[in-house]
Formats: sequence, structure tokens, C-alpha cells
Amino acid sequence: MKTLGLQSLKTLLQNDKEIFEDYYEFLLDSFSKGDQLIKTTISGIFEEYLDKKNIEQAVNIMISALDGLSNNYSVLETMDALIKSILGICSKNCYSNIEDCEWFMLEVLKPLLLKAKKEDTMTLALNTLVVRYWNSIR
Repeated sequence: MKTLGLQSLKTLLQNDKEIFEDYYEFLLDSFSKGDQLIKTTISGIFEEYLDKKNIEQAVNIMISALDGLSNNYSVLETMDALIKSILGICSKNCYSNIEDCEWFMLEVLKPLLLKAKKEDTMTLALNTLVVRYWNSIR
């Protein structure tokens, strides 16, 4: 039932992006307490609507949620999807939402590299690190 509600919210947000702020705390709470499907659904919403104001809080909660997942196959698929989602959120619009490079490197990329189990996800994380580092030294 909650997943259906989240899908409806996703549709509403497509028509009125301004209401994201109204549902932001609800989404954070639902992500923290939700099952794998709810986490994946909310991460998709976050990919579209997070911005500079709320990216750090949401990404920190998403990374913390990775610690609570076990190592069975279905959870590894969810973990992989969440890691890719986090990387997508952070790299959106050429990293324009990332204001704290140190936070991004130490609190986001480092844990994601350690948690990535699939080769393509690890490659994506490493490429993100290289691109972000290269852009920061220019």
C-alpha cells in the first residue's frame, strides 16, 4: 500500500515539483523505516528532486541504510541499486549540488567503494571519484 502511495506521489511531483519540500521529511522517515522496495522507490524520487539544500542529509541517510542491509542476493541487488542511485544523485548536473567536496569524498565515495559488491557498480564509483577529483584540481 505504501509503495502505491509513493508511486502516486512520484506522479504528483512530476506535475508540481514545488511540493517535494512538503513531503521531504516523510520521504526521509519512510526511507529509514522502509523495506527494500520502498527504499528503491524513494531513492528514485530523490534522484529527481534533491538539491543543494537537502542532498547531504538524504545521502547520509541512504548510506546509513546500506549498513543495515544483510548480504543475501536480493539485498545485494537493492544495495547495488541504492549505490548507483546515490552516485546519480551526487553527480547530477556535473556535481552542482555538492558544496562540500570533503564530505563527498570521505562520507560518500569512500563508504560506497567499500560497500560495492558488483564490478560495474565499483567501476561507476571509481569513475565518479576520478571525475570529481579531476574537476576539483582544475
